[in-house]
Amino acid sequence: LLLIVVWSAMFHGMRVESLHGYTRNDMILYYTTLIIIGFSSRFFSSYSYLVWQDITSGEISRYLCRPINYVVYQLSYGLGYTRYLFLVTALFSFLLWILNNPVERLPLFVCFLVSVMLSILLVFSIHMAIGFASFFISAIFGLRDLIFHILQLFSGALVPLEFLPGVIGHMGRFLPFRHIYSTPM
Repeated sequence: LLLIVVWSAMFHGMRVESLHGYTRNDMILYYTTLIIIGFSSRFFSSYSYLVWQDITSGEISRYLCRPINYVVYQLSYGLGYTRYLFLVTALFSFLLWILNNPVERLPLFVCFLVSVMLSILLVFSIHMAIGFASFFISAIFGLRDLIFHILQLFSGALVPLEFLPGVIGHMGRFLPFRHIYSTPM
C-alpha cells in the first residue's frame, strides 16, 4: 500500500501523465493486483523453511518410506490450502477487472487466472528448490533471503520491469522470476 502512495505522490509531484506507458491509475491497478497475486501465493513462500525443517530433523525419511512423492504430497497439501486464497484472488481480481475493463475482454481475465495459477506453481518450485538445498547447506536462511530480494526486484514486485535500467532490465526479462508478478499483470 505504501508503494501506491509513493507512486501517486510521484505522479502528482512530477506533473506527468505517464511514465513508461503507465498512468497514475495504471500504477494503482498494478500494485493492487500485485497485492492480490501475492495473497494467493503467500502460503508457499514458507515452504523453504518447512522442507529445511523436515530435512534437518530427519522427518523427511518418513515421507521417503511411503509410496508417494514428497514434492507431489507437499504440492497437493499446499494447493488444498491455497484454494480459498485463490478464490479470494479470483473474486477481487474479477471486481477490479469489471471496474476497469469491458466484459467483452473476459477471455483475457481467464488467461490472467491461469497465469496466476502458474505463478503460484513457480513460487512453490522456487521455495522447494531452496528447501532442498538443505541437503548441502546447513542453514538456508541466507540463501532464501538473497533469492527473496532478487525475486522482489526481478519479478516486478517493487517496480514494473519496464522501469529497470539497461542490463538489469534485460536480466529481468530473461529470469523466470518475472512470471510470478509481471506476466500475470
